[in-house]
Amino acid sequence: MVIGVLIRQNMGMAKNVLMNFREKIFGDKRNQYQALRDAGFSDVSDAVIWGHSVVQQPVDASTQLINLRAIRQAKPELTLQTATFILNQMQQRHH
Repeated sequence: MVIGVLIRQNMGMAKNVLMNFREKIFGDKRNQYQALRDAGFSDVSDAVIWGHSVVQQPVDASTQLINLRAIRQAKPELTLQTATFILNQMQQRHH
């Protein structure tokens, strides 16, 4: 019984990671607002609030790579394009 639960959980995680596999390989050309909805965010504000909860430091050019890594580790199904979009929105809304 416990093994069945673990298998279902692992399959769910694998599905999330592979969800945007095509975009990760060939480039994410989707509308980023749609990409956010596909990732489970209700809108840009929702993604920005989530991003600030993940990134525990200032959001600026000097920390962009570290912040991108943190965001993609927290939500591996995000493409680099979408993670960058979230960071850019975080920077714009912070100033």
